[in-house]
Amino acid sequence: MTVSTPHQKTPAKATIASWVGTTLEYYDFAVYATASALVFNVIFFPPALPDGVRLMLSLATLGVGYLVRPLGAFILGPIGDRLGRKFVMLLTLFGIGACTFLIGCLPTFHDIGIWAPILLVLIRMIQGLSVSGEQAAAITMTLEHSPEKRRAFTTSFVTSGSAAGGLLSTAIFIPFVTLPQDQLMSWGWRVPFWLSAVVVIVAYIIRRTLEEPPAFLETQAVEVSLSPLKQALQFHWGSIIRIALCAMVAGISYMFATFSIGFATTGYKLDRPTMLWVPVLASLLALVYTPVAGLLADKIGRRTVFVIGAFGAAITTVPYLWAITQGNWPLIFILGVLCNGLFYSTANAAWPSFFAEMFPNRVRVSGLAVGTQIGFALSGAIAPVIATALAGPAVTQWTGPAMFAVALGVVAGAAALTGKETSKLTLDEINETKQSDREKAAVAAATVSSPATA
Repeated sequence: MTVSTPHQKTPAKATIASWVGTTLEYYDFAVYATASALVFNVIFFPPALPDGVRLMLSLATLGVGYLVRPLGAFILGPIGDRLGRKFVMLLTLFGIGACTFLIGCLPTFHDIGIWAPILLVLIRMIQGLSVSGEQAAAITMTLEHSPEKRRAFTTSFVTSGSAAGGLLSTAIFIPFVTLPQDQLMSWGWRVPFWLSAVVVIVAYIIRRTLEEPPAFLETQAVEVSLSPLKQALQFHWGSIIRIALCAMVAGISYMFATFSIGFATTGYKLDRPTMLWVPVLASLLALVYTPVAGLLADKIGRRTVFVIGAFGAAITTVPYLWAITQGNWPLIFILGVLCNGLFYSTANAAWPSFFAEMFPNRVRVSGLAVGTQIGFALSGAIAPVIATALAGPAVTQWTGPAMFAVALGVVAGAAALTGKETSKLTLDEINETKQSDREKAAVAAATVSSPATA
């Protein structure tokens, strides 16, 4: 039996550890998104407000967690490049899990009045700070442990965790939304939040024995006084902006997970348990299909696969929202699964490797975290709220939200087309080609010690 050394790649172990953590992150997101669309608008805000206003305020609390993400990225990204990908993955694991559990313990507006939404927002902010470093560290860990010709495939499991988390949370929520209204609003909604503790324990058991990837250990062997964040902002600002714009495609998924449920159940009074089965089936397809799309990204390129997914998700949102206005359940299920389960999952499979390979080893977590979290903050904070506002006070207008989704897809796809394809390069070649002569000179000038000088 071969004994693992710190410098040996362990792709399977890294992939599983990253997948479980992302499952927790998206379990949190999907539980909160579902609750904000179905429950929080009723129990955390004044009952005298119109339904549409309460729904918009509820979705705004979802967005608050995204607004603080860039700040968390500026903090946790450099920590991941300095102290290790594993360190950040463990830190964020407990931060996310603790906040999710605490939300399930909060008193409601009926209990403490205006303090209820205030406490909800404060916990969401802490949670947003924690989430901001999770995905970047997990993607980088998986990428740097991956076989060279399977980097998109292995990193696609990180975002496959989003489908697993969404599927798990929605499946758990379905039995509770079938409870009588008073039981759902009093205790039923809390149980899915408390169950996050189980995922945290499982993820910790898997992650605690994970080794740092060889690329990180080799980088750490060279002591440089230039901070990773400063290096990323100074020499890779173009990639950070590109990633932020590409990440706007996530707004389509946020609309699917939050706005469309509120649109269907509040605006058109469609059956809540039936509507929740749409994201369940979409997540089932995504769970199986995302790694397949990752393999495709290794074959034909990350950029091509991402653009296909972004444009496809945007276009299919239009008939999906229209189908809701018609109350046509077969079309709602077919178009919802196509939009989120197929096309969005196509983009979701390609972006981890596509974005991470825009940076050299030393600044990968910093650049990836800042770029993605700015994009996710903008799309996560504004997409559900703007879509709800465009739907009108009664939450019944569909054309405005549909065109907004198309705009998000166009921005993301157009930004991706400005990026270079890296699928045929090794990580060492990416590390070399992604550094300009000016950057290499700056790093060399800031080098304090290295194996050679020692």
